[in-house]
Amino acid sequence: MSLNFLQENWEKFAKSDPFWAVLTYSDKKGGKWKIDEFFKTGDEEIHQLIAEIGHHAKNRKRALDFGCGVGRLTQALAQFFQEVIGVDIAPSMIRLANEHNRYPKTCNFILNETNTLECFPNDHFDFIYSNITLQHMRARYIKEYLKEFLRILKPAGLAVFQLPSHITTNSPIKKFKQWLRAHLPTPIIKWWTRGKPWIDMNAIPKNEIIYFLKKNDALIIDVAKNNNADGYWQSFRYSFTK
Repeated sequence: MSLNFLQENWEKFAKSDPFWAVLTYSDKKGGKWKIDEFFKTGDEEIHQLIAEIGHHAKNRKRALDFGCGVGRLTQALAQFFQEVIGVDIAPSMIRLANEHNRYPKTCNFILNETNTLECFPNDHFDFIYSNITLQHMRARYIKEYLKEFLRILKPAGLAVFQLPSHITTNSPIKKFKQWLRAHLPTPIIKWWTRGKPWIDMNAIPKNEIIYFLKKNDALIIDVAKNNNADGYWQSFRYSFTK
C-alpha cells in the first residue's frame, strides 16, 4: 500500500467512522463511541504507560504522539508533558483532533504527508509514543519512521512504539490470507475494496526489529508482549533511547 493510498484510506475512515477506526471495538462500529468514553480510554492507557515506564522519561517537556488520529492519546499525554504534538497523515483526523482538543495551550496537531518527520529538527522530543499506528503501514515505511524517531529523539529521551511481530494462528489458510493482504499492490487493493476503506495489518518479526534498532544505534530499554493488535497477532511494545 502506497503512502498516498494510506492517506486516502484514513481520510475515508475519518469521514465515515473516525472513532471506531481508531479503536475497532465490535460494539462501537457505526458511530457508537461516546466521546467522553473514547477519550477516557486514552487517559487510562497513558496513565498505565507512565506508571510502568515513566521513570525512564525523566524529562517531561516535549512529547510526540505519532499517528495521533483524533488526539485520543495526545490529550492524555498533555497531563504529563508541558507540550505535546500529534501528527497524522489524514487531514480530516487532524481537523477532528483540533475540534475535540481539551488542552489547546498544550496540544498541537500537525498534518504529516511524507515518509519522514522533516517538520521536526534533530533531538527535539523528550518522549515519542506510537500505538496501533505503525501496524497499518508496510514495512519499508515502518522502518523509515523508526529512523526518524531516532533522529528527532533527544539524547536520553524515551521512545515507545507498538508493533505486531507475527500472526499466531496455526491455520495455513488464515496465514496465507494475511500474507496475501500484506503483499497486495495498491491497484489490486483499490479494485478489491471498490472504494471502501481498508484496514491494512502488517508485522515485522521481533528479532528483526531488535536488530534494526541496534544497527541504528538505539539503546533498547525494554521489549514487552502486549495485545494491541487486531486479530491473530502477537504484538510487542518496544522502548528505546539513544
